[in-house]
Amino acid sequence: MRSLFAALAICGVLTVAVPGVALPDAGQATVLRLKQPSAGALAFFGDCTDPISPTVGTVCRESFVIVFRETRVLDGGSNAPSQAPWAVYATSYTLTFVAPLTDPVVSDQIEGFVLDPPVVSSDREHLSTATVAAQVPMSDGSTFNFQGTWTATSDRVVYGNNGPDAGLPRHLVDECSTANANAHQKYRLATMSGTLNGQPIHTYSVLDDAGVIFYNHFVYIDTTHGACS
Repeated sequence: MRSLFAALAICGVLTVAVPGVALPDAGQATVLRLKQPSAGALAFFGDCTDPISPTVGTVCRESFVIVFRETRVLDGGSNAPSQAPWAVYATSYTLTFVAPLTDPVVSDQIEGFVLDPPVVSSDREHLSTATVAAQVPMSDGSTFNFQGTWTATSDRVVYGNNGPDAGLPRHLVDECSTANANAHQKYRLATMSGTLNGQPIHTYSVLDDAGVIFYNHFVYIDTTHGACS
């Protein structure tokens, strides 16, 4: 669960269906451009006292939250920053560590999503800070009442079109089409402090990528060729 590159992909997965739409005629291309016009942020936190190498039998509760703003354009048109709303996705789950060096068992997961949180700000130019306050309705009927502030702790990491988090293979060819997924990404590792339902929280200090401030632009190109059965 705790993976920077897997977590960042949630932005696109939540809001778009990437190539897989009805295919155009042979030789034509479908181009989807997905841009996050403001810096977003994510964090993992919880009561797992040793999230790297916990003792077998450990049971703990963990949460993940991501805040982002996104614009999408299919084929032509401008993808400049617009009035796209901020969004917050949150999830909590129980982790049970049943064997050494294996992924924990995930259970009791709840999740929620909300648009237009009442408090949100970010530093797009330097990716130095981000702040959000939101009450996220969760799938079990509860409310994820979250307030968090991120502060960058690393230099910026910048990719051209080869960012690791495209959400799909970067290049894929089959009998029907050729697909390319390009991820232009910038991010800084960060700490996050705040509260969840009135209780103080913070990112896991032993996990470098448990807190991140990011700015991304994804381009998905799907070109058809030949007969497709």
